[in-house]
Amino acid sequence: MARKAVVLCGNAELPDPYLTQILDFFEIPWEGVSLAALFDPRGISTPESYALFSTLPLMGRIWKEGAVSGTLPPLLQRAKSIFLFGGEESQGTDAVLQFLTGGSDARIARLDPGETPCSISDKHVDICGPLSGLRVTVPVRLEFTILANSSTQFERLIWSKEGCLFGVAACRGKQFYLAPSSTLIDVNAPVKKTYFDIADYFLSAVPLVMYLQLTFRGVIPRSADNGACLIVDDPALRTHYGFVDLQRLAILSAEHRFTCSIAFIPWNWNRSRSSAVELFRRHADRLSLSIHGCDHTGGEFAVRNTAVINRQSKLALARMEKHAALTGLPYDRVMIFPQGAFSSASLGVLKHNGFIAAVNTEVSPTDQRRSATVGDVWRLAILKYADFAIYTRRYSFHGVHNFAFDLLLGKPCLIVTHHADFQDGGRDVVDFIDRLNSLPFPLVWRGLGDVVRHAYQQRLREDGTYQIRMWGGEILIPNPAAHTHHFVVEKRERTPEGIERVDVSGRPVAFHLDGGQMRFELEVGPKQAARIRIAYRDTFGAPPKAAWSAQFKVAARRYLSEGRDEAQPLIRWISGKT
Repeated sequence: MARKAVVLCGNAELPDPYLTQILDFFEIPWEGVSLAALFDPRGISTPESYALFSTLPLMGRIWKEGAVSGTLPPLLQRAKSIFLFGGEESQGTDAVLQFLTGGSDARIARLDPGETPCSISDKHVDICGPLSGLRVTVPVRLEFTILANSSTQFERLIWSKEGCLFGVAACRGKQFYLAPSSTLIDVNAPVKKTYFDIADYFLSAVPLVMYLQLTFRGVIPRSADNGACLIVDDPALRTHYGFVDLQRLAILSAEHRFTCSIAFIPWNWNRSRSSAVELFRRHADRLSLSIHGCDHTGGEFAVRNTAVINRQSKLALARMEKHAALTGLPYDRVMIFPQGAFSSASLGVLKHNGFIAAVNTEVSPTDQRRSATVGDVWRLAILKYADFAIYTRRYSFHGVHNFAFDLLLGKPCLIVTHHADFQDGGRDVVDFIDRLNSLPFPLVWRGLGDVVRHAYQQRLREDGTYQIRMWGGEILIPNPAAHTHHFVVEKRERTPEGIERVDVSGRPVAFHLDGGQMRFELEVGPKQAARIRIAYRDTFGAPPKAAWSAQFKVAARRYLSEGRDEAQPLIRWISGKT
């Protein structure tokens, strides 16, 4: 395992900016060195534990100039492993590949533009992780491939029919990881779609991320676990809603090992049927409730008017409290935006009204289109707006490869569905869940609130202290060990005046603020767990009441929407009879 990245640069050249941005993103210390360090690495500050990075064209020029003969230069010999990236058709690059792979005919070649299906090895789970064994069709622009046969010295990790797209060569006792993509991903670039699709960046991102997660396992902060939850938007609590049969859903969740959160519309707070409530009580370990807007009008949280958002936020919570009092069913203070629409102003309002996080498919607010960057969506949660966590969820049509890449990054596995997705009895839904459960990364299925509480990062420091990074407003830190553990917890807070207190298992603790970070310390006893909650001041006050005319329109919309949903199974049944 390496502790640092050493980036080899040509004389008077700077390190590849996209590489260093990615290293910074993963919090990997790095330094650039010139070609002189190849044979005299004494100038490296930590030469005992580093991984070396270089472009293939640069290494090709070194080979062509005769600087390397039958033995590796000391800089390469002392590296834990070497990552060579970037493509260029040249004799020098071909010479490097022939030396490393042991194949006299190995060479680099340009791929034709278009699309190509890629296969990912299932024999190297240690590096390919949850993507192991998958096939992904990716766009090809200016890309290169390695033409070399697999051997005892060279193995393909990702390949297409044209050749190897990511491989590893064992040469002179060192592992050389070869990624010939012409460029690396720009993590500071905006996300072009409404969601991030790794297929669009596959060759420029996946090989490097796989390598970093393997090589810097003790440096990169790790997620506490691989939390997962199925989310069904909209249903009122009735045993049947549209195509959703809650009884069958409960049975399927047990048979196929998943949990389900109903994204409940608070407007329906006094309309839950006793039979559905009893079903939730019996299957409390599998079924849970989260908050889906307030009235479920498309733009209720997409407006910029904080007074309106404050009213809807408080009304949603008041309704959920009434529902809990009537039914005895708990709920998670997690907001799922109707139709995925939210404004940048809405997140601060939710935060100061006691919501612990949001879960959403759209990654940018309606008033800041394409403002979320690749780096924002790669993080455990988007924290760009008011330091309030948005955990991303996905539809099944995004593909298993996107869920697998999220897991590689340490993000939760959150699946969104609607009642129409269950028109085949839920067969397509559970088939997709079975595919996710078959990935070589075991998923931990929980209620949505518990997924959020376990969605934090941790890193063990050399002094034995665990460093925890919070994203949502609540987390649960277990200590399964037989002795007490010391934890240092931090969370980004750029407006600290909004913090009222920090509670650990119901008791307030002291915290301090430094450079936009809130920090505090705690100890968790053996076989114990600490529940941490950040309470924020209600800075928005009492909201104005909505006009009666507006309430009437909301009621009309809700009844019409339900009528549409409930009619669909009947229409399908009638169509099947005619």
